Amino acid sequence: MIRWRRRAKSLQSVVGGYFQYHAIPGNKRRLGAFRKTVLRLWLRQSRRRSQHSRWTWDRFLERLEGLLPDVSALHPYPNIRFDAKRPR
Repeated sequence: MIRWRRRAKSLQSVVGGYFQYHAIPGNKRRLGAFRKTVLRLWLRQSRRRSQHSRWTWDRFLERLEGLLPDVSALHPYPNIRFDAKRPR
């Protein structure tokens, strides 16, 4: 189980960093696709080990999906974010 936690922590860092950079409004579909791809690759890698070879996608999701960050827009729209309040 320690190996799973270590791998989950590593993937949390990767997915969280990707979301920090790309999580703008209107990009939720792409973020969801990236997260799902990471989960699929994680399942495929874990199936290579004999004790996890019978895991189904549903069983994998119910146990490990909550370990990765959820998809959400972390940054506001650019016109709000870069709205200067200083006089010229």
